[in-house]
Amino acid sequence: MQELIDLSVADVTIGRCCKVLVKGKGSKYREIPIFGETGRILKCYINAYGLKSDDALFTNRSGERLTMAGVSHIMNKYKKLLQEQYPDSFDLRLLPHTMRHSKATYLVNENVNIFNVRDFLGHISVTTTQVYLTSNPEVTRKAIEKASTKIVSKSKDYYSLPEKEDLLAFLKTMA
Repeated sequence: MQELIDLSVADVTIGRCCKVLVKGKGSKYREIPIFGETGRILKCYINAYGLKSDDALFTNRSGERLTMAGVSHIMNKYKKLLQEQYPDSFDLRLLPHTMRHSKATYLVNENVNIFNVRDFLGHISVTTTQVYLTSNPEVTRKAIEKASTKIVSKSKDYYSLPEKEDLLAFLKTMA
């Protein structure tokens, strides 16, 4: 979240390839692609507020750069509104890091290559990113099912019917 807070207008590139230049931990920079629609929204936002290239991209009511506490306040304000509308649906603890974690989990769940997710998050090691691989048991189940389907379909006629019956009989003795 700090990466978003630290963004300046100059860090945003809007055009054919929309992207933001993010300064992560260790003062390392990385480019993150953004959707064209997001770029158009940012362009309108920048124009509407008359922001210049050295201005902070996201500010509070006083025109100062947002803080982590400010982001938490905004998120909790909207969480409260949603809780009023859907009292049984929003019982979770909401933190700014939740958005980063949700995005990473979404990317993994959509089968984005783990190395691309690592780069998106700015992790040095893919080991750090692997946390998101096991966060959803349904994704794990689908991956195993997909892999086993390939194995089973390749070896469909590997065992003869008598061999299969023998194996089943053996397995029943184990119970």
